Amino acid sequence: MYWHSQTPPPLILQCLQTFRHHNPHHTVTLLNTTHLSPYPPPPNFSSLTLAHQSDWNRLTYIIEHGGTYVDASCVCLEPIETWVDYEEERVQGWKSPFARKDANMEIWSFTSPPNSPFLLKWRSHLESAIKKGFVPYCDSRTDSEKGSELKGRLPYLTTNLCWRLANIDSPDSCVIKESNFDSGPLTFLEKYDWDTGKVIRDLMKNNNVDVKGVPFLKFRGKEREGIIGMIERGNYNVEATLPRLLRLQESKKRERPVEDHKKLGFGGIMERMETNTTVVPRKKKKKKKTTTADA
Repeated sequence: MYWHSQTPPPLILQCLQTFRHHNPHHTVTLLNTTHLSPYPPPPNFSSLTLAHQSDWNRLTYIIEHGGTYVDASCVCLEPIETWVDYEEERVQGWKSPFARKDANMEIWSFTSPPNSPFLLKWRSHLESAIKKGFVPYCDSRTDSEKGSELKGRLPYLTTNLCWRLANIDSPDSCVIKESNFDSGPLTFLEKYDWDTGKVIRDLMKNNNVDVKGVPFLKFRGKEREGIIGMIERGNYNVEATLPRLLRLQESKKRERPVEDHKKLGFGGIMERMETNTTVVPRKKKKKKKTTTADA
């Protein structure tokens, strides 16, 4: 997890604990800039928004170390093996829910082995975009390259455009699952027609929401802020589905020894608006080892 301040909101720490609770044999790491790759960012990197700096940092970290990236505003409900195949050498991710005809992969969660040729191509395109400037870079691409979904959302989704360009260069390099149907991370948003108020009221006030089979819940910035507001006002049911899930993980957190925050590390990114990153390093093949998540 990569965070921009030394005091992440309590909700984010609770989300972190859900990943540790369900994945005791993986290391779930909260990163800051000291953990990043020595691979140098483009010269004008500091002028980027935190969201786009996050895009670069998550790619660079996974290229070097391999593993699974998940936005820190996600709530884990199942072990990571329920949605990640560690025998798969291709990049694994989630399909954009608004991609009808064009292939688009979300960047809020993806898995890759180290030094993935596809991720290297993806980063190369992003590096070119940063050097040239996002607006002129996007203007230089054809409508076919942009696809119907991205055309009206650039330059904000430039990183997604760079994924498309890498995918054009190397088709079939990614395994992409549906994110908003059946039991995907965006199931509840789809269920309520992307109505933030309905989603958070259901999860924060009802105690019978069925989350069985959903690997993790992905919240956008609007849902995250709404949940934080309800918690601050006390406007929720302590026995409701989401508070119950988070409290379960908090009880596990209290059972764990106090962690050294210097080791744990805090840096910063949140849901592409504040840029956050949860990294679950990839399991080693042919070697069985139990590692408690210790940052």
